[in-house]
Amino acid sequence: MLFIVSFALVCVHPATAKAETRPDFPTGTITLIISPDGGNISLPVEFAITDEQRRFGLMHRQNLPQGQGMLFIFSKEDNQSFWMKNTLIPLDMVFFDADGAFVTIHRNVPPLTLKSRRSGAPAQFVLEINAGEAESFGIGPSTRLQLPVFP
Repeated sequence: MLFIVSFALVCVHPATAKAETRPDFPTGTITLIISPDGGNISLPVEFAITDEQRRFGLMHRQNLPQGQGMLFIFSKEDNQSFWMKNTLIPLDMVFFDADGAFVTIHRNVPPLTLKSRRSGAPAQFVLEINAGEAESFGIGPSTRLQLPVFP
């Protein structure tokens, strides 16, 4: 009997598994103030605001267009932790506090890993962009997130 149960589990094809339904994400543009003397960049993003949107994030996507990202918005500052379960593309993760000040960055996070990437200090916003873009944009400790206004 064990052989039959084991065999049945091995023969389940991934295509027959129930696919998760991707939530709708509102879109907009954020501004990153790269340095106090100028150097701002505008970045089109999808906003992950609800629990469902934050839970789903960029999972199951084959790509993320260059120069675009996803901004995770939490209701309050807290120590945030992200992983790459079911995320197929390498990412940079940039954490910002409630005032939009830079907290920390995790660069070139490999896809499909379960290791937690933590903010290390309270953060309310997390920006995910393609791996390597944080460096090419000049994102670092002096970077500030200009907070979007929501209705």
